[in-house]
Amino acid sequence: MKSLWGQGDRYLRISRRSIDVNPKLARLLLILIFILIGIFFVTGNVGLWNLWRAQKEIKNLQAKIDLLEKRNTYLSVELEQL
Repeated sequence: MKSLWGQGDRYLRISRRSIDVNPKLARLLLILIFILIGIFFVTGNVGLWNLWRAQKEIKNLQAKIDLLEKRNTYLSVELEQL
């Protein structure tokens, strides 16, 4: 019966190749990756830009609510007087 592994270590050898990377290229790639992560952090669906817009919209809506409550109070007083 033949062995699944062949004879000796012939089929188990792994040859490794070393890849030489230019340090400037590696640094540039890392910088680009961080820039892309930053862009997604700022402009993504739940990024800082949308958070800022949502907070601004909340302030505007709260101002409208306050105005409408004051008007409602005024109209209630006017209704009582009539």
